[in-house]
Amino acid sequence: MNGEPGSLLFSIDLHNRATIRGKEMIRMYRLLIVDDEPSIVEGLAQMISSHELPLKEIRFAYSAGEAQEYMERALFDIVLADIRMPRISGLEWIESVRKAGWKCKVIFLTGHSDFEYTKKAIQLGVNDYLLKPVDDEEIIGSLQRAIHELDQSLDEMMSISKARQKLQVSNDNLKNQILGDLLLQPRNIPPGGSIKSTLGLLEVSLDEQGDVFLALMRIDYWGERFQAADAALIRFAIHNMTEEMLEHGFHLETISLENRLIGMLVQSDSPSPRDTDKIAFIMESVQNTVFRLLGVSLSVVFRSVPINWGELGPYYRLMNEQLLHSTGTGIWMDMGGREHAAPSATRSEEPAGSVLIEQLKSYVIHHLSEDLSLDILARRFHVNPTYLSRLFKQTTDEVLSHYITKEKMNAARQLLLQDGMKVSEAARRVGYHNPNYFAKVFRNLFGMSPQEFKAKMFL
Repeated sequence: MNGEPGSLLFSIDLHNRATIRGKEMIRMYRLLIVDDEPSIVEGLAQMISSHELPLKEIRFAYSAGEAQEYMERALFDIVLADIRMPRISGLEWIESVRKAGWKCKVIFLTGHSDFEYTKKAIQLGVNDYLLKPVDDEEIIGSLQRAIHELDQSLDEMMSISKARQKLQVSNDNLKNQILGDLLLQPRNIPPGGSIKSTLGLLEVSLDEQGDVFLALMRIDYWGERFQAADAALIRFAIHNMTEEMLEHGFHLETISLENRLIGMLVQSDSPSPRDTDKIAFIMESVQNTVFRLLGVSLSVVFRSVPINWGELGPYYRLMNEQLLHSTGTGIWMDMGGREHAAPSATRSEEPAGSVLIEQLKSYVIHHLSEDLSLDILARRFHVNPTYLSRLFKQTTDEVLSHYITKEKMNAARQLLLQDGMKVSEAARRVGYHNPNYFAKVFRNLFGMSPQEFKAKMFL
């Protein structure tokens, strides 16, 4: 998807509002606004951003199809959507979202009080149903209630983590030892010799006949609330988040390999080519969510091709070597499809920070007409979005979204100097498909509209 619907100037760096109060971190959430009228969407985004809500990111889309693309790339916590839209209604889209297993909070904003709409919204578990015209305070109040429910759910999840930790500590220690031996010492299998007898010692949910996906997570930064002594709690929280995101039909086992390293084995009941994308997406979402909610930074290396049990040891050693030689924090590496190389031939896939930022700048300049959202750029350079945003700010002392906007507007200004260049064409070439929004951003940066700039230059 090209261009700007979907991303306000301020949307990428809202996470900078996160603050620490004592030992309590303010949790930050993602909001997606969906409406087919650009002026309503952009007005809502501007209004909501002016309030002190714990929102890391606000994105918007002008159709259900566009919103679906965003939901497939990132997990949004709250959706604020119109019901009546062309082609696919808000109700139809949210119904498909629910069927896909996404548990986001939903607020409908509509000018229609039809009973059937209300009934369907209740069936879909919608949080609120606001009738236009509606005051800003009512919208903000609805968002605050949704955020409160999200906070309660996370508190519950963390409480369950602590309870499970206390009740199952001895069982988990033995299970961890058994699974750890399969990675660290594959030849030290208990008497009987087979993987089946090894897994049969405890109620391990994985099948010795099926292939498994392997991921390693390294804790790079404990944040303000945790320290190395809390490693078991962090591991339980990560396990629960991953298990919650996985659909039915997948099995998960988590292994504590050392104080900072966590192994994950995932297996599907009915293997499908789509499993790879699903599991990779969930692993990356867990990485982002752990940082967003707990302040703990993880680096992840993931083998996106399932492997058999006999290959676990060699691939664990190779993947661990990749992490050991990587630089920076919040790294994401996908080892899918690569030939097995000797550890001495491996090296970090992430460029050093300054080199990465120069590569990023060059990419931006040569792709101004494309979607340059933080998520897209992070995937392009195989790093965690939060890490990329933070690294850019540290390296350049400038917010990434502001830099991109400035480059787009400078390029647009050069295009407008060409004789006969229309404002709409200049906007399109730098990725803006809404000329009015382009004109607004242009005026904010240069103090005049594109038309005024052209008139001044061609006097």
